[in-house]
Amino acid sequence: MRKKLPRAVYQKRAIDRNTTELMVERPIQLAQLNLKLETGNIAILEGIKGSGKTSIGNYYRFTTENVLTPEIEISCKPNIGVEMFIHNILAAITHEIHYKKPNKDGHEVYSDFHNISQSDIAQKLFKRYEPYYESGGSLSFAGFGVGGNKTYKENPSLSKVQLISDMKELGGVIAKSQTGHESRILIQLENFDISDKTSEYSEGDKLEKFFSSIRDILILENYSWIINGTEGIGRRLKSSDDGASDIMPEALIVPSVTLDECREIIDLRVKTYTNNQIKNFPITDDLLKQVYEICKPSLRELLATLSLLDQLSLESESINLDTASKTLFKTYPIYAELTTNRKKLMKAIFSNPGSNQTEIKKITELGQSTISENLSYLEENSLIRVRRVEKHKHYKLTTNSFLATHHIIKEKL
Repeated sequence: MRKKLPRAVYQKRAIDRNTTELMVERPIQLAQLNLKLETGNIAILEGIKGSGKTSIGNYYRFTTENVLTPEIEISCKPNIGVEMFIHNILAAITHEIHYKKPNKDGHEVYSDFHNISQSDIAQKLFKRYEPYYESGGSLSFAGFGVGGNKTYKENPSLSKVQLISDMKELGGVIAKSQTGHESRILIQLENFDISDKTSEYSEGDKLEKFFSSIRDILILENYSWIINGTEGIGRRLKSSDDGASDIMPEALIVPSVTLDECREIIDLRVKTYTNNQIKNFPITDDLLKQVYEICKPSLRELLATLSLLDQLSLESESINLDTASKTLFKTYPIYAELTTNRKKLMKAIFSNPGSNQTEIKKITELGQSTISENLSYLEENSLIRVRRVEKHKHYKLTTNSFLATHHIIKEKL
């Protein structure tokens, strides 16, 4: 049996401060981003989900000199108020300043900023905002690392005027932290999805109103911003009548990863996480091409699919990598064409294998005639298999449909 690959090879998360060496550089996008932030203080990265926008932004943040940037990206929900937004910014920055220390060799990306934590202003602001750092809550930071999966709850006694004043003070301290260098605070804003009709920013004017509400913050001196969103966000922000369109630059388009870039990314990860010990990497060029055709243009989906195929081929003696890929590719188009009710039934059976029609009805809340009719269709098309126990029929997914359903539901692609 072949050796299992480390899970990190298939990691879907974006590049962070500790994994910048895994970035397969995209020189055009990085050069464009650098130019935008050298000539202005806002850059918009636009592209489909999984195209690498967050990784490009993070790589720039964590490898650029004279920049103080939090470990995390900041998630922006439509219902976030201006006060909460500023709290998140200040708490993230003061937390970073206070806890981030240069290492013994002085190789920390912004080690020159370590003296800031001792300044009177930094100490004052840390004491003011750190108490509101708590786990949980309805609003949270995106990303991971220090502050990941946590939220800063706002202090209701602080007004917007006071909060902006604190941002200005902190920005002034950062700007003066290095002699002869212009330093700045760089924040990355996430979760502006306007491509999915179910997303909170897809309809209405919530996106435009949010940016209009934080316009005064976006134009503060000594701050730079990277805004990440799906296709069309640049046009929406530039054409807005809500008051922030005048400060918005043209969006930088992040194209989908190519097949060659996918191979380069995977080869780099295998080499890094296995010390180049695995000679015969199980993902062949032919298999990669097949997965790419299904998942393009999303790198995130591609990595998740490879991880699923690899895991299933390791866990089951009856499913090798070749069999797993063939069944997935055979079933995926069929699954994609199913009606909503049929997908709902497959999801229910996926989560509750062996369930009967009474149990499926409770889970799906569909009518009995709808369930019976659609289960017959799924059985006829070899997507489910039936086992009769006395008077009841019990349903499970076939191997083919399990792979497709696992790919779409379990991995949440």
